[in-house]
Amino acid sequence: MAAFATFLAMKLLVTYFQQTSSRHPAIQWSTDNWIVVVLIGVILTSLICIVDYFRSTKTFDKLQPFYAQKAVSSSYSVRETILNFPKDDREDKRSKLIRSWRDEKRKLAPTLLHSPNLKEQLANLEPGVYLQIVQDPSLQRKLNLMNPTVHALNVLQLFTAVLTGLCTLFVTGLCYYVFKADPNATQVSVLKNALSVVFFAVTFFAFFPILYAQQRAEIEYLVGTGYTILPQVFSGIFAVGLLVALISLEPVKGHLSDVIISRLIPILLVGAGFGFNLMESQPLRQLIGVESNWGIQIILALCFIVIWVVIILHIWPWKSNLKVMPITTDVQTKIESNSQ
Repeated sequence: MAAFATFLAMKLLVTYFQQTSSRHPAIQWSTDNWIVVVLIGVILTSLICIVDYFRSTKTFDKLQPFYAQKAVSSSYSVRETILNFPKDDREDKRSKLIRSWRDEKRKLAPTLLHSPNLKEQLANLEPGVYLQIVQDPSLQRKLNLMNPTVHALNVLQLFTAVLTGLCTLFVTGLCYYVFKADPNATQVSVLKNALSVVFFAVTFFAFFPILYAQQRAEIEYLVGTGYTILPQVFSGIFAVGLLVALISLEPVKGHLSDVIISRLIPILLVGAGFGFNLMESQPLRQLIGVESNWGIQIILALCFIVIWVVIILHIWPWKSNLKVMPITTDVQTKIESNSQ
């Protein structure tokens, strides 16, 4: 959904400015050379994927089946061990256990690298030590614990997500520049609707840090921190910053239904997600965490499908108000004069 909204907004903006007489250098270069911008995004995305490949651990579903099954069973065992501690000193004992497991991992790592019976040796390890090993990004690669096909698909998935995020940044910056150059740009229907489409793109992109943060919180409770490059933090700051920038551009006007669909629902969804993450809320754990079940997941999927369909119908380009129309002389003059 984020990709759809991002590239729809890019199409609207590029097509619009290529058909108008705007000659401002920044707008002209961006719209005439948008392919170059995307290629620069591909280069940056590749660098980010390389860093993630070497420095971020992969979740259990990326492991080979034997190691993944053992990791799941070990996680249940470790969680049960931690929950059996008295609540008053549970955190202290959990931290001590994790430190002892990490020390054991460091001692075992050299022997595991040259072990002729790796599976058998790993299968006999204590659950906490096993989790430390399979969640270490360096050992995941050196011990060949990853499923090659799933790992390759994961890299492709990350590449697509990061590239979409950089394209979202590009169209958001273009919208911000145009609307800051002259507030009267809101009188042009295609620009106003492009802004709404970009808002939806950023909103859906913001769900990644929310979901990933919850996933990492569940795993880090068992293995500790320090195994990722904190993508949820950087992407969360990125998404919130773009949302604030977009909200500052124009007050929402129009019918109440348009205000609810285009601003209120996205803000409430993103705000609730970040709020639950910050408070380590039990409801979020029950919705998307370890305490969730198939019934809850099906209901959530149906809710998001309904929201997705409503938003698609709201921004679909066949609507007459999304057609590219010539910019008025007054607005064009003000944009160029303010830019100069």
